[in-house]
Amino acid sequence: MSKTVSDLQIKKLQHAYQCWDADKDGKMTLDDYKLYAHKIATRGGLNTESESSKLVTEQFLKLFGPIMNAADKNHDGVITEKEFVDYFVDNFIVPKDISQHISIAANIFKMIDGDGDGKISPSEYILAQWGWGISEESAKKAFSLMDLNNDGFITYDEYEKHFSDYWLSSDPNVPGNNFFGMLDDEPHKK
Repeated sequence: MSKTVSDLQIKKLQHAYQCWDADKDGKMTLDDYKLYAHKIATRGGLNTESESSKLVTEQFLKLFGPIMNAADKNHDGVITEKEFVDYFVDNFIVPKDISQHISIAANIFKMIDGDGDGKISPSEYILAQWGWGISEESAKKAFSLMDLNNDGFITYDEYEKHFSDYWLSSDPNVPGNNFFGMLDDEPHKK
């Protein structure tokens, strides 16, 4: 691992891994992404057999499937925390290439913005965070930090900034450190 990666960046990657491990079994598989999409669809009031629910799952797998394939270095269908951290360090943090970040951020933003109004409401944000295992209290705190203009919504510009800060910043004071709930809060277990 490169010396250009701070302890804070490693901590954030480990936190993201815990969030993305949807079934909280300590390993990440494609089933975790399916479970996340299913949780969001059902919590959002969608019938799991509906076209809207299937679309959420399809979008999520389309977005994260390539990450899963690239990060799984030994091709066993499981991404370990080390593989996850190494993938993000090698492909995002060290090269500081935000072009991939912007594309991913735009797609996730669209998925979270359930009503398509171009901004994320507190309830939309809390729903997305809940799917990652983040408590409502932690999600509310994080939302208030990331709503930079205090208008009660996270705009795309705010979202993109926080998304990039989460992956790239070594500054312990940026609100984006709390992109997946408050950084020091542990995602819920199973």
